Amino acid sequence: MAEALEKTDERESNLSEGLNLFAPMSTLDDWALGWFLTGAKMAGDQKKVDMANTERRRRVAGASDLEAGTSGKLPITAQGLQKVENERLVGSPKRVDPGATAGSAP
Repeated sequence: MAEALEKTDERESNLSEGLNLFAPMSTLDDWALGWFLTGAKMAGDQKKVDMANTERRRRVAGASDLEAGTSGKLPITAQGLQKVENERLVGSPKRVDPGATAGSAP
């Protein structure tokens, strides 16, 4: 918007602030990386443009920080996690007789 209103100082300030808010490049998804690259080009920051392009090339080449051979496999779940089922969904619901007193059989 600042660019459309020809507010050059505000534009540069907004671009700089926005680029500094991005997470580390290796953690960005492709969509966010694309916006980082767009912002870096708009800001004329060649160093950030080069870094973003390098990250894109790394991804296209298939390089990753994961161990070889893990592509397409589900991650191992954390130790100690257990499946918990909602009792209301598992068994039939218990009926309560509104006229019954505590301790009496239904």
